[in-house]
Amino acid sequence: MFDPKAAFNVGMTETLRKTVEREDTVGNFSPALDQFLSTSACANTMIRMATDMVDRFLPEGIITVGHKVEIVHTAPSLLGVTVNYRIVLTGIDGNHLHFTFIGWDGLGEVCHGRHERVVLSHEALMRKAQERAGFLAGA
Repeated sequence: MFDPKAAFNVGMTETLRKTVEREDTVGNFSPALDQFLSTSACANTMIRMATDMVDRFLPEGIITVGHKVEIVHTAPSLLGVTVNYRIVLTGIDGNHLHFTFIGWDGLGEVCHGRHERVVLSHEALMRKAQERAGFLAGA
């Protein structure tokens, strides 16, 4: 059985430097806001960074899935501005991995948040999804 505490260390950190591009503004759903970094782009960056940090260490057949996301978008950042991001693995509770996240540009914080991922068997996930689909098909 896979042991997350043996594979990961609390305090693991990843950083990313990213320029706000047009696709980072798509989630705003408002033409008046299409030049601003979207909250959904901040959340997507957090999720991608957490996944990239841990999934490369997983054995075949073991995956992580998102369980919780909390994002606070604290300041606007415009198209073309460079935003720095940092994510830290802050805790391991059984098969639950806890992360904190922050994004900032040249003037200060842009966003921060928390994310939780669950380590599990891909086979078990598929079995559960198929079981749920069977119930729905019979309803």
